[in-house]
Amino acid sequence: MAVAKLAADYAIQQANRPMGVVILTDRRFEIAVAKSDAMKKIIEQCGHCKVLAVEDVPINEVTETIGPLVNKLNQQFGKQWTHTLAINDVYFDEMNFPLRQIRRPDIRNISAGDGSSKAINRIRGGLSQQIATVAEPLNAQGWQMVDELNRAFAGQPPSGYTTSPILVTRDMLKAIGNRDIDAQLGYQEAYEKIWFNKNR
Repeated sequence: MAVAKLAADYAIQQANRPMGVVILTDRRFEIAVAKSDAMKKIIEQCGHCKVLAVEDVPINEVTETIGPLVNKLNQQFGKQWTHTLAINDVYFDEMNFPLRQIRRPDIRNISAGDGSSKAINRIRGGLSQQIATVAEPLNAQGWQMVDELNRAFAGQPPSGYTTSPILVTRDMLKAIGNRDIDAQLGYQEAYEKIWFNKNR
């Protein structure tokens, strides 16, 4: 739900005019449906926003289906369609070329989850219509996994800590340079203090 909220809220913040949203999901997966339903609810609460459609597009069929779908959506909604929200970056791996073919460089795409290297490179380069993705802080989670194992071996209870997802935008990537997207979290120093009793 945090991932869905980050993506939908960012779309609303970026819209400086009436916003028409198409949401892409894969109804085979409960988590995908939960995310797309949450995004739909948030967009519907926005006064200048409208959910145009929620499209069920199986992730494993994206390569074949996204081109015809883009054409269909453009014919159906025209300039009302301003933003696309999707439950995974893979939809936008295939969407840029069809959007160029129909001459719709105005549509902005945001992924509610994944943070794939392809998506991050697209966003960093600014050459794609994908303007954001929401990524899990995987490096930090790896360190947390080690910490939880250490706790278990020492007979201590789990930490109960949950990492927050990260909204990855071009501005954010410019600010961190070549560092990992979770580098600014300071988790390495925090865990080293715990593990090695460092006071710094």
